[in-house]
Amino acid sequence: MMTEFPGFPSNGIDFHYEELGAALAGLIVRDGAGVPRPGVLPCRETLVTAGSGWTLNVAPFVAVRADGRKVLIGGTDEALQVTVAPAPSANARIDVVYSLPANVDAGDPIEAVAVRQGTAATAPVKPSIPAGAVELATFRVPAGAASAAGATITNTFPFTVAAGGRLTVRTRNEMNAWSAGDGASAYCLADKRVYERRNGAWVSAHPVSGRATLANLPANSARELTVSFPTGSFVSPPRVIPTLNAPVAWTPQPTVRVLSVEANRFTLQFQSAVARTSVLVDWVAIPE
Repeated sequence: MMTEFPGFPSNGIDFHYEELGAALAGLIVRDGAGVPRPGVLPCRETLVTAGSGWTLNVAPFVAVRADGRKVLIGGTDEALQVTVAPAPSANARIDVVYSLPANVDAGDPIEAVAVRQGTAATAPVKPSIPAGAVELATFRVPAGAASAAGATITNTFPFTVAAGGRLTVRTRNEMNAWSAGDGASAYCLADKRVYERRNGAWVSAHPVSGRATLANLPANSARELTVSFPTGSFVSPPRVIPTLNAPVAWTPQPTVRVLSVEANRFTLQFQSAVARTSVLVDWVAIPE
């Protein structure tokens, strides 16, 4: 097990995979344990689409394969096509499109893009792909489909990014499954939000806002309203700023203040000298 590697590049060294893979791993984002994140370097949300007949179009990409704390980098710099098997005669089948940045010296096949065919069944399952391969997409084809256009193609490839960069994730579940070190940053495609890693958890990196409505506010009395933040927005209480959204003609104006703030919710207190059937307040919560 290699624990040291020389400076790269330098003269007088015959660099091999062990040295180069370890050196290049320092350029790829890593989790809190220092393991590089495998995936596709940022380019686009969709790589695999239906082609003509039983072919799939694959856009250019660069994939990173993690091998412990070393990496291999491969892909294609031109668009290409791969062929899939026609639809089964009955039931449905799931195939997997993948990339395997190859360690050729170890006997890996050179597969910039390949397809692993599944087995047709009433409840088809996704076939396994070679160890170290990066899944790009799944291809679910029902019986009777006339071409690849009749199948469901789901781009599933995980993203990776250069060290210090902002990682793109498809969902918050994917983000939460990645144990990054504090200070990491991620952009979630599902909710179009930016998150930061703080105290071992992902938190919103920008303010969260909304509108709250209190119904039936009686005269000369106080009413409270508790508002929940979107799930997972904060791991510690933010600063909440409420702004009354009331007609100018209301005299006197109701008042609103923040009574308490927790990581997942806050409580407002409303008061009015005149009874109001509905009082609106716009609020913004700022991470601290």
